Amino acid sequence: MWLNNLRTMKAESKLTTKEIALQSGIPEPTLEKIFAGKTKDPKLETIRQLVHFFGHTLDDLIENPIRNTSIHNEFSDSELQHMKKYRALDPYGKDMVDAVLEHEYKRSQ
Repeated sequence: MWLNNLRTMKAESKLTTKEIALQSGIPEPTLEKIFAGKTKDPKLETIRQLVHFFGHTLDDLIENPIRNTSIHNEFSDSELQHMKKYRALDPYGKDMVDAVLEHEYKRSQ
């Protein structure tokens, strides 16, 4: 079940394995083996990093079908994509996004 949920997360991201590797920092060969089901016991930290990249938690991976999780009911696809991209940024990039977001939030008030 967890692998099916992980594959669903990947499909919903609309990203290729190569794009996920570049943005998440997880090596592409590792991802290919995981998504193909060849890695039967992947490292917990790798899976945690991957599901967080997709905007989910380990609980989402194991317990619930992805489309029924509260995060998909609460956020639009666009907002989820922004979160995924934000999580892939280095600290400098996150600081820049935070600064622009704060500026635009104040401007719109």
